[in-house]
Amino acid sequence: MGRSCYVCKINSNNPESVDISYHRLPADPAKRLIWMSLLGIDSQTILNKEIRICSKHFRDEGFKYDLAGRRFLNDGADPINVRPLLDEGEDVSTDSTVTVSPSKESSSESYSAQGSPVRKW
Repeated sequence: MGRSCYVCKINSNNPESVDISYHRLPADPAKRLIWMSLLGIDSQTILNKEIRICSKHFRDEGFKYDLAGRRFLNDGADPINVRPLLDEGEDVSTDSTVTVSPSKESSSESYSAQGSPVRKW
């Protein structure tokens, strides 16, 4: 099963995604809210802790590379602000809500925008 970007829905199984990396939202609640705002995700949206954002939503200077060429986000890197695009009505493939349902491979825990665990029954 491949990873996919919550914002643009690109999937790691797609041949066009060869040079794309996927990054989790920050665990820190304040930083998480900043990311959600920049990405146009409503702060009341409950997100699964496995949500990923692809490298297309970050500036090149936001990354560092190890000796093997793997890409990592720099500390303090923030995604590109898509809110002006949303305000102009441009389609950036965002969902304002997400349904979280546990699968066999993932945890049943979800996290609110504030970072507190939310258990789905």
